[in-house]
Amino acid sequence: MNVNALTELTKAYLPGMVKRNHGYVLNVASVAAFQPGPYMAVYYATKAYVLSLTELFMPK
Repeated sequence: MNVNALTELTKAYLPGMVKRNHGYVLNVASVAAFQPGPYMAVYYATKAYVLSLTELFMPK
């Protein structure tokens, strides 16, 4: 659910922002995005996905 919602909302709204040359996407992850942890592998993996997607779209 975390991954699907983030991906679909970004896909829906980002093109309009690019076209208008204005807009922001705020993604919220946690320190769980930076390293794997015990007992909650899927949670840690989804947070790593949020971080990766955010870094993909960050201006360089």
